Amino acid sequence: MKTTFMPRHLPLLLSAAIVATFLPAAQADTFRDWNGIEWSFTVDAVGGAIIDGASMPSPYYSWDGYLPYSVKSGYAMDDMDESTWYPVTAIGDYALNSLTYGASTLSSITVPDTVTRIGDYAFQDFSNVTSIDLPEGLEHLGRNVFDGCSSLSYDGDYDGLNVLHGWVLGPSWWEWDWDLGTTTSIQSADMSAAKGIADGAFENCTTLSSAMLPVCLKIIPEAAFYGCTALTNIIVPSSVTNIEVGAFTFCSSLTNITFVGNAPTVEVDPTYPENNPFYDVSPQCVVTVQPGTTGWGSVPGTWNGFPTQYATAPSTYTVTWRDSDGTLIDENSSWVYGAMPAHTNLVKESDAQFNYEFSGWTPELEPVASNTTYTAVYANHLRYYTITWINDNGSRIRADTVGFGLTPTPPVATKAPTAFHTYTHSGWTPEIVPVSGTATYRAVYTAHPIYAGSGTEADPFIATNKADLVALVSATNTLYVQLAPGLAIDGPITVPATMTTLSIDMNGGTIAGANGDPAVILLGDTAFSAKGTGTISADDGVEAVQRPATITAASGVTITGLGGGDVTGPAIFSAGGKAITTSFAPDANDTWTLTTFAELASGSADGLDDAQVKVYAADALAGLASAQPMASGVVVTNKAPAVKVKLEVTPPADAQFFRVEFGE
Repeated sequence: MKTTFMPRHLPLLLSAAIVATFLPAAQADTFRDWNGIEWSFTVDAVGGAIIDGASMPSPYYSWDGYLPYSVKSGYAMDDMDESTWYPVTAIGDYALNSLTYGASTLSSITVPDTVTRIGDYAFQDFSNVTSIDLPEGLEHLGRNVFDGCSSLSYDGDYDGLNVLHGWVLGPSWWEWDWDLGTTTSIQSADMSAAKGIADGAFENCTTLSSAMLPVCLKIIPEAAFYGCTALTNIIVPSSVTNIEVGAFTFCSSLTNITFVGNAPTVEVDPTYPENNPFYDVSPQCVVTVQPGTTGWGSVPGTWNGFPTQYATAPSTYTVTWRDSDGTLIDENSSWVYGAMPAHTNLVKESDAQFNYEFSGWTPELEPVASNTTYTAVYANHLRYYTITWINDNGSRIRADTVGFGLTPTPPVATKAPTAFHTYTHSGWTPEIVPVSGTATYRAVYTAHPIYAGSGTEADPFIATNKADLVALVSATNTLYVQLAPGLAIDGPITVPATMTTLSIDMNGGTIAGANGDPAVILLGDTAFSAKGTGTISADDGVEAVQRPATITAASGVTITGLGGGDVTGPAIFSAGGKAITTSFAPDANDTWTLTTFAELASGSADGLDDAQVKVYAADALAGLASAQPMASGVVVTNKAPAVKVKLEVTPPADAQFFRVEFGE
């Protein structure tokens, strides 16, 4: 008759010594997190917190699936002193049952990395959860931990076993499947590469005849092979230190148990002998041990009631794992004959030339039959880098992605001409080399002057024709230019108001206005000078240089309309006494500031008498023609050394239009 193992989470079946291995020794407490969930916990003897249960706040709050990684007594916001918090190291039996209510939208659960033990039925009935993140340091996984988690996705499969994060749950892991062991078809289980085995993983699996335990297994958990009546032999890795209650109970066909390492601790239950690890195992089952190991007493002899003998041939072999450069990664001597060796995939850091992708082992993995060394193999993926091309002003021309070791192909680089230079591309800086990382290259240009000379007073630009002079006048605010010897230019040459200084070395040439035009028109307050020898002329009666500006001429330069030579002496008005430019600007007191430029035959504005400045005001434009000069309200505030005059005018109340004249 088949017997069901009495699970360890029912304390009435356990001795006090066994209870102490998991149950806490401290008073229960509660912790309420920021979401209002109240967690029940106890603190063990070494200061780790065990989550025993949880309750939702009212009104109900949906749980986000994250367990607290530390807890304290009271509310989370009460005290931030780290010394009063306890790291969560275990999840107790049935601990999260109350959180299943309203968890219909919960798809994942995350367990803190600090947790090393998870109790029985801890995540029971989270039917919509598809993933549970188990910590890497987990050492114990209880019975039917995921009972009722019907949507849970498993990350591996060992001969048809349910496996989660490398932990073997067994062929039947729901509680109502306990009694279905006789119907499962699994006959062998190679768990060599697993992290661990859950409690009761193969309970009552009567078809299982052979099993290879994980090579790094520490504990053969309770009821792991309980009732596996077809199991004939088992090899226990050297890493095993404990065999828990019920581990091989009712394994009536066991004829040999081979231990690779020292004798482990065997848990017994004097109150319920049927829970003992080897209950109902034939007393003729032979325990085979390795020479040099300890804890067996005299060999041959007996251990836990079974006859002992030394192994005459190796039961396990050493599998060595090395990186591609020969570096030792791992080595384990507990691989059983026939087991398929496995190792986690490796990660190789990129170097400047390649990214590396793990692609397997050499030689190819095959069942263990001897001591074997496997070496990692990587696929090399050439690394690509960004190569940036910029112009000499820092603006980006192009960015390319180029593989390591390849020589980048530069783009076509151009630089727009300026008023004084054209440019040809002459190379890149730094010098282009094969790619070894990200790089930036700057275009280098050779400048070609459009004009002879450098544009300074000592080395003026040379204008060889009128077009040169017009272009130079438009290109800069300060210009020193020399005409080609004897060059004759037909004016007018119009100088923009932005020009501050214009110096022309006539070099024996001429600039002549025709048809009533001046030779040079200055639109602004430009300091104009003519050097060398030459003539600046216009038709009779028209000044050669029309301007509100300072004009100087060397003794060898004739400027008609100004009397030649330097401009000096009292102001002499041209015909009509015109003001050629006038601006008006009122202030808050209705006083107008007038800036005007006198049309003078010679001299400058600072030679004017104030009485020679006449202002006319009228309420309509047509009225200016018959208006009389203002007898008062006109104040001359500034007379420039050239032709500019500033006035302050307080006009009659109805005045809207003004006219300024200069004369007697």
